[in-house]
Amino acid sequence: MKLWGNKPKPEPPVDVPEIATLALDTALSLLPRHRPPRVLDLGPASGPNVSFFSQFGCQLEIIDLFAALSDHRARGTAVPLGGSRIGAAVSELLERSEAGHQSGGDRIVDESASVPRGYDLILAWDLLDYLEEREITELFRVLRPQRQVGTRMLALVSYRGPIPSRPRRFRVLDRTHLVIDDSAPSDRPSPVHKEPRLLKLMPGFVVESCYLMRHGIQEYLFVERDG
Repeated sequence: MKLWGNKPKPEPPVDVPEIATLALDTALSLLPRHRPPRVLDLGPASGPNVSFFSQFGCQLEIIDLFAALSDHRARGTAVPLGGSRIGAAVSELLERSEAGHQSGGDRIVDESASVPRGYDLILAWDLLDYLEEREITELFRVLRPQRQVGTRMLALVSYRGPIPSRPRRFRVLDRTHLVIDDSAPSDRPSPVHKEPRLLKLMPGFVVESCYLMRHGIQEYLFVERDG
């Protein structure tokens, strides 16, 4: 397991909202069985999620992209000519991840199996709600070399507001249930990303399934068709 960003936070002892998920169960049923699946989690780290995905023998990489982007902004990190801050942040983290693979860092992976070129599953959670359209386009441009035909992405998109001031932490309870660990105030409007516009911002992906969840959330499972 590769972790880039903050360490998993202790789980809150109080009751937190639980929601049913259909897309996660579908995505898990489609993971490859002949080799360790490669999974990229773009949300905040969660110890229970690491334990959950370990049962599938996943090569799990965690990049808290929102935290990394916020850190880049706070540090005033220079942006390459013609690039963007989110592109610089993602590229930096992916380079560190690749360096970790080459150095043989700790991973949940069968070393005897061949590692695929791209990710099998990308967990975006509610990240897209916190990115501008140009940032979404840049994110998927940078991730393009890390994708392959059949790469799936799970994304939760709010269709009403307001939403919390920062991305929520979704904890996997089991294959069909998530827990929302969130203490941030709801003080910003939802961008209400529409499906046709999202697909234009994410070339190569098509909607494989879409479900209406509780709490004003639309659950998407996208799949890469172009490779």
